[in-house]
Amino acid sequence: MTDLTLSIDGSRTVDATNLTDLNAALKALTQAHESGDSVAVRSGSLRWRDGGVWIQVSLTLPTTPSSIDSDTDTLAQIAVDTGLVADVATATEDINVA
Repeated sequence: MTDLTLSIDGSRTVDATNLTDLNAALKALTQAHESGDSVAVRSGSLRWRDGGVWIQVSLTLPTTPSSIDSDTDTLAQIAVDTGLVADVATATEDINVA
């Protein structure tokens, strides 16, 4: 039974003249959304900002009290993989439980 939902919001700006970073972020978000970990991209937006592309994304992961630690680790790693957060420790601190 799913009792809780973990969530994290993140954003970053990538260079609009080199779309490699944008493509990598979108690929990582797609992989996260399609993974077997039940991670969902709750919302996301792209906006042109100061010569770059600003990416804002909210990720969620349903969990149970017995799985909260491992699911927190999973969501933190996915947030890092997408480039929305610099490191796992920061991501872990930024994860909300509801």
